[in-house]
Amino acid sequence: MAIIKPNNNTISAITALPSGMTSAPGLSTGSMVLLTSGDITSTTSTIEITGTHVTSTHDHYRLYLRGKAAGDNVEFLARYRNSSNNGLVTSNYSWRVHMDADNGGGSNTEGNNAINLTNQSYFGNGANEGFNMIIDFMSPLSNLVPTCMNWWVGSANNSDNWKAQRGMARRNDGTETHTGFTLFFGTGGDFANGTNYEFYGMTK
Repeated sequence: MAIIKPNNNTISAITALPSGMTSAPGLSTGSMVLLTSGDITSTTSTIEITGTHVTSTHDHYRLYLRGKAAGDNVEFLARYRNSSNNGLVTSNYSWRVHMDADNGGGSNTEGNNAINLTNQSYFGNGANEGFNMIIDFMSPLSNLVPTCMNWWVGSANNSDNWKAQRGMARRNDGTETHTGFTLFFGTGGDFANGTNYEFYGMTK
């Protein structure tokens, strides 16, 4: 049953609307809309978010990803989809990655051909070396500001050393729009069986 709590002329803590009621002025029952999800049941080389999911309905997006790398100690990368939704952009990315609580270690680059999602501390694929990750994909359809990707990842390397990493990246063109992104590993890497994800649009 929904709980309604008056608070300074507002209504909060509503978990459901009455039967038959789909909306109310000034009222929102959630801030994210699930657009797509996937469960990887066999080794897969990429996770692709496309123009089917990135539309003018939403300005910003969030991906929840958890799983394991099929290969050991391989780079984890991303590229944006082009404005025509028929290929990937392969040049002129800038990115920064920071490793928390490891003496402030980090890495960065300008004008790269892809986005590096980890700070040279790549994923292991042992029994205890899976990862959890959140990626924010911001302003992909704006021609006013560059498309940005922000992320947080908890993972272990191939020696089962726990790592907490976060980063930011952009495509260095504020007028270019993008219809999604693709996640992939470097040479010899794939997503392992059991990896799954959910992709949400943020309510305007």
